[in-house]
Amino acid sequence: MEINSTREQNGQIFRRANHDEAHVGSCVWINAYDPNVGRSWLEGPYFVTEVIHEGRMSEYVIVFSTHMNYSTKVRYGDIWVPIIDTIDPPRGHNV
Repeated sequence: MEINSTREQNGQIFRRANHDEAHVGSCVWINAYDPNVGRSWLEGPYFVTEVIHEGRMSEYVIVFSTHMNYSTKVRYGDIWVPIIDTIDPPRGHNV
């Protein structure tokens, strides 16, 4: 039961990350919510720096933003990855 497994922000489509995609070193976006505004949005990019309580119900990850020089903890349900379309290489006389 996946609710809202994809979402779009600023023209880029994102999907929820699978459990094995949020490993140390991966680049992710996180779900941010402001109760004063009353809505959520995606913030990123963040880099996964640590996985805490791996394999337990209390498992979460520590992510770091190089842009804001800020680190925070998030659960796997709040981690999103961009869907990047691939294009075929051009066919020409140099191929």
